[in-house]
Amino acid sequence: MGIDQPDADEQRRVAIGELERELSLLFRRARRLSERMAGQIHPELDAAGYALLITILELDPDGQGVRAVDLAGKTRLHKSTLSRSLAVLEGLGLLARVRDPQDARARLVTLTDQGRTAVRESRSGRSELMLQRLAEWDDADLSQLAELLGRLSRALTVDN
Repeated sequence: MGIDQPDADEQRRVAIGELERELSLLFRRARRLSERMAGQIHPELDAAGYALLITILELDPDGQGVRAVDLAGKTRLHKSTLSRSLAVLEGLGLLARVRDPQDARARLVTLTDQGRTAVRESRSGRSELMLQRLAEWDDADLSQLAELLGRLSRALTVDN
């Protein structure tokens, strides 16, 4: 049994290496897709800004506004980085900072009508692209992939 152990360890290392390569390729392709989707919203919008817009929509689906501290917690962006990013998005007319009805001194971040519409259309377009690209995959494979990616995501989650 001890003789088989190095082979099993090596096979696992090879499998992990293949997984790392495929994930790296997937991340690069996903980033290029995000850049393309961002460019459709606004030519000056980058993938990071696009991700921030999606996060704002997720945290603020009803358009009432979200606190910057909640955005920072969700995105794990430093306060100064988030502030600069929000300023760029505001300059592009995609978001606004509005007075917090609970605290007149505070501001909330919300998507403008233009920003909300653009992000929703972009997400719809992205979903349509996924439907087209995965049309030949059967439902069981898609479900299994989603389950496995969820397991991988949970396994790689770092709490700090």
